[in-house]
Amino acid sequence: STTTVLTTGDAGLDSSIDLLNALLLQWQSEVEASGGVFHVVVIPRPDHHFMLARFDRRLLILDLLPVFSSTLPGYEYAKIKFRNDGHWNELGNLLAAVALYQDLVARGSVSRLAANEIRAALEKHYKSKGKWQPRELGSLQFAY
Repeated sequence: STTTVLTTGDAGLDSSIDLLNALLLQWQSEVEASGGVFHVVVIPRPDHHFMLARFDRRLLILDLLPVFSSTLPGYEYAKIKFRNDGHWNELGNLLAAVALYQDLVARGSVSRLAANEIRAALEKHYKSKGKWQPRELGSLQFAY
């Protein structure tokens, strides 16, 4: 059997990705040894397929692109970021939080919360920073 090794053609970048994988595997090992669950969350940005293909397959990967695409038809990164910077807005954070939460519940790592408890936790986070803008969430509905 043959193993296909993906390379970028840039030795420096390839060795950086190898180092990243080694660190992530070490962190995953340490978290699991203490009873936790370690996820590598792949953000649905234009370069996301490149990184998804390069992560070590022993890592627990959560790819957010399917979640974002199924929740937001015609998904584009611009729909989930603040207008003035590249960080996720409330909608992007809520989608990511729900996806991670659903994954943890499915693995039995956390207890199921009601939809209003998840939204309240996110609202508390934003209010603590003085940046809660609930209009950004609109009427988005999804199954918790």
